[in-house]
Amino acid sequence: MTAGSATVTAALTGYQNVTATPVILDIGPTTQNLALGTADLVIMKSDGKTEAQPGEILDYVLTVVNQGSILATGITVTDTFPSYLTYVDDDATVTPSHPTAAVYVWALGDLAAGASLSFTLRAQVASALPDGVTAVSNYANLSATSPDRDRTNNEVSDVDTVTAHPDLTLAKTFRNHAARRYGSTVTYELSGAILDTPRPPRSSSPTLLICGHSTLAGLPGSRSTGGCRQRSPLSLSRIS
Repeated sequence: MTAGSATVTAALTGYQNVTATPVILDIGPTTQNLALGTADLVIMKSDGKTEAQPGEILDYVLTVVNQGSILATGITVTDTFPSYLTYVDDDATVTPSHPTAAVYVWALGDLAAGASLSFTLRAQVASALPDGVTAVSNYANLSATSPDRDRTNNEVSDVDTVTAHPDLTLAKTFRNHAARRYGSTVTYELSGAILDTPRPPRSSSPTLLICGHSTLAGLPGSRSTGGCRQRSPLSLSRIS
């Protein structure tokens, strides 16, 4: 390289290119320090809980932080809703696009170095969940047109455990130990408990159907159903 003015450009993946015009000396080395800038974006998401109930509305707070040294441009946040979770509304400053049934996209614009932005997204858990569904995971990610040295923190998931159906237990105890003759009346005591959440809907009560060859007695509110008796509602206690 000959002595005189020169143009030098430094480039590194994940960083903004920097150009300088040093003067090359004819004697000795010429040194030019170049500071590479990057917009290191981080996305965070939380609804402030670890458990959710069927039918519950969850408030997810999404936060984007620019931990880099340059302006972050063209920021886009995408939220992908899983099965059994439905978008309700949000308080972002822009209206999201809705390219597919489960995807919502917010074009949030630019964010200065060291700055952050947040908005709340509301979503509802399905009121009926099939057996085997134990959690709802809501995933979000961000992208930007500016360079970012660390893309691993550009996505996040919030996971809440759910219970598809209440876990019921039923105990049956033989009470009338003295009645042992053929044709005599025997009495059974039935007790139940709800072992975990959610509570059963008020509009429906557990129904007990009792079948057998013994003569049944002492069940208030029971009615005959052929060879069985049906008692509804069955009084249950909750074990917390």
